[in-house]
Amino acid sequence: MNFNCLIINHFRNYEALKVDLVPGINVFTGPNGSGKTSILEAIHFLCMTRGFVAGGDKNALKKGDTYFILEGLTDQQEWIKITFMEGRGKKVFHDMVPIDKLASHIGRIPVVALLPTDTDLIREAASFRRKYLDAQISQYDSNYLQSLVRYEHALTQRNATLQYCLKKNTWDREQLQIWEAIMIPEGIRIIETRKQYLEKFIPQFRAYYAQISGEAEIPDILYESNIEPNTREYWMAEIEKSLDKDRYSGRSSVGCHKDELSFRLNGALIKDHGSQGQQKSFVMALKLANFVFLNAQKSTWPLLLLDDLFDKLDNHRVDALARLLQEFEGAQILITDTSEDRLKSILDAYPFPRVQYFQVHQGKIA
Repeated sequence: MNFNCLIINHFRNYEALKVDLVPGINVFTGPNGSGKTSILEAIHFLCMTRGFVAGGDKNALKKGDTYFILEGLTDQQEWIKITFMEGRGKKVFHDMVPIDKLASHIGRIPVVALLPTDTDLIREAASFRRKYLDAQISQYDSNYLQSLVRYEHALTQRNATLQYCLKKNTWDREQLQIWEAIMIPEGIRIIETRKQYLEKFIPQFRAYYAQISGEAEIPDILYESNIEPNTREYWMAEIEKSLDKDRYSGRSSVGCHKDELSFRLNGALIKDHGSQGQQKSFVMALKLANFVFLNAQKSTWPLLLLDDLFDKLDNHRVDALARLLQEFEGAQILITDTSEDRLKSILDAYPFPRVQYFQVHQGKIA
């Protein structure tokens, strides 16, 4: 599914903007701070109900405003609208009809975004990698998303009970067991689905890394769980063993919310031993493999958002990425860059059927 047009109101540095998009490649060029990335983020909101930074709805408001409105018309003639207002929160509309739960919108318009900050997936805490993995699976597996929602709700309630007991110097094992009865079956499904996803995904990811890096290195993604084997009996035993720790910390220390994705290159942690170039190649391969994987699962191309993709890349990686983009025939791709001349020199070297260029300056497009 593609967007034929995008309408932005009171979002980031845009007062009002309407952009007509082509099914192929849409290029937005302009100096840093001109508003290029905000266009990609608006698309991301319409697909995932959030921007590039989780919980950043209020920060996405145009300075001095108290609301924003984002709208998009798809090539299926479906009108998607998202509104956010301070004090009232966020709403999503399909053809002007509000939907009850934001989660039900996830996966309707699949999207993959490749951003300059994506190396944070390598360097930051395990929660970054879990959230990324969960977001990718949720775009094609609604049952997985529902398990996540139920698990997170039960986890939040169990933690609230622990914190109450800690504050009041009391203990309520029965109340904890109520939430554990929800967490355990949902957690089992979450771990199993994550492992199944990685088993199918990793070969494709390795193939893309080889094409991008051009080096004989072996990247890998290991799923490291504190629940092994992933059975009800083991979950219950581990939770029981952790009760004293949980009681005095006020937090749940056992469960799939503690699991880790270990990003490795030739067996070593890439965050510790990988060069900047290797780390860039790793996340680019990760995102492009996600893009192709989602296409296989959904039988349609996701949207591909590429923010300053070609900046500071060597010629080999630039050429490799351009060749890969050529393989995504029929996909809608939005690219930003500071230099229109650079993008034209790259894209003109390949027979892309439809490329449209926009110049962005101070929240306006020419």
